[in-house]
Amino acid sequence: MINDNANESTITFSGRILYLNDESIIDHGFVVECQKYYDTSIKELVYSLGSKAKTGKITHTIQTPDEILNSNSVKYYYYIKTNKGVYKGETTHLTFYWYDIDYRDDIIASPDDKITLNGNFEKVKDNYTLNINEDNNRQEIPFTLGKDLKTLVFQLPANLTHGSRISFILQNKVHPTGLYRNSLLATVKVVGKLNEPTNYHFMYNDKITLTGPGMGPALKEPFYILFGNRSFPTNPK
Repeated sequence: MINDNANESTITFSGRILYLNDESIIDHGFVVECQKYYDTSIKELVYSLGSKAKTGKITHTIQTPDEILNSNSVKYYYYIKTNKGVYKGETTHLTFYWYDIDYRDDIIASPDDKITLNGNFEKVKDNYTLNINEDNNRQEIPFTLGKDLKTLVFQLPANLTHGSRISFILQNKVHPTGLYRNSLLATVKVVGKLNEPTNYHFMYNDKITLTGPGMGPALKEPFYILFGNRSFPTNPK
C-alpha cells in the first residue's frame, strides 16, 4: 500500500482488497495517524468511504488539512470493518513531495555576490522566508523571484567570512513546525577576495595592508595570495 501523491494541497491514499469473505461490510476507508515532535500522543483522522467496497485498488483524495501539515510524522492505513471484526492494512509513512526545487551544494561565492537558483517557486512566493544558517545562528535575508516564478535571487551578506559553508533555508511562515516547515535550498562555500590596492608604491620594509570581502580577522581556512609562481598565506588582523 502506497500513497500515490501527497503535497501541500492534496493527498491521495491507496489501498488494495485482494478478496472479500462472506462477511457483511459495515465501513471501509483510511485512518491517518499524526504526531508532533515532543508529543507522545497520536491524533487519528478517519476518512470513511462507506459500506460499499469491491476487490482491487482503492484510492481516495483529500484536501490536505492543517492537522497533517502541522505534524512532523504522518502514517496511514486502510481498514475494513465487517460484522465479524475490523481488518487493517499495512501502516505506511506518508511521503510528501516537495516543490520542484533542486538543492544546490556546489556554489562558491564571495560576500555581496548575487546567486540565482532555478526551480518552480510558485508556492514559495508568499508563504516562505529565506534564512541563512551559520554556526546554528539563523538570520532572515531578502530574496526576489522572477516574473515567471522560475528563478530565485538572493545576495550573500557582506559580513560572511572566507572558508565558511553557509546553509540557506526556506522557512514556512504559515506552518512553521510541520511537514513543510522548512527546506534546505542551497549550501554556499564563501571565498574571500581582495580589493584593488589604492597605493602601488611601497618601500622594501613597508607593511602592505590588504582588504576585501570575506577577509575578516577570523578566517575559517587559510587564504593564499599568489605572487608569480609562489603563494603566501595572509595574516589577518
